[in-house]
Amino acid sequence: MTNKTYEFQNLLHLLESREEANIELALQLAQNYQTEFEAYFGYSVEDYKELIAFLFKHEVWNNDINLKHITTICLGDMDKDFQSFPVSLELLPNLKEIEISHLYLKKFPIEITNLIQLSKLSLWDTSLTYLPKSIEKLQNLRELTMCGNTLFYLPTEIGNLKKLSSLFCMSNHLHEIPHEIGNLLHLQSLFLDDNK
Repeated sequence: MTNKTYEFQNLLHLLESREEANIELALQLAQNYQTEFEAYFGYSVEDYKELIAFLFKHEVWNNDINLKHITTICLGDMDKDFQSFPVSLELLPNLKEIEISHLYLKKFPIEITNLIQLSKLSLWDTSLTYLPKSIEKLQNLRELTMCGNTLFYLPTEIGNLKKLSSLFCMSNHLHEIPHEIGNLLHLQSLFLDDNK
């Protein structure tokens, strides 16, 4: 093992540490290993830094500073400065749930559709007007909550979410639902109260 490889392995150990100071040091050292870093993670050092900054800013970590242990991200009215998710959100290998409530989102956070392991997505009272067609990429999604928004329609691609068992779309502006809902063979709960 070369010195450079050994040093990069030490950098990875620092990143897996549970101490903020070690993570910050690793990210400083990572500037010297950008090629190796990108080959290993599939993201640039800057993208990774953006993810870490996001996690600290929104207090996603409590006392456990380890990307592998993050299973849920909850954002609410205390996160008024939320703009978007970092593109490197995919680096959270065990992220299963995202809950956003009482925040004004300018658009659907498209980064979410790359989280193919996601099983629960809740966007409650966020003023969203649409779901993107790319929602169909969330093939492990079991529960989708879109209550208290201003949805006028659901995309036909929603019928491709084969594992979806619960769909909550109360308090929107829906006039109809797509026929493709009938493709959701595991759907057990469908709530559409207070729509058009």
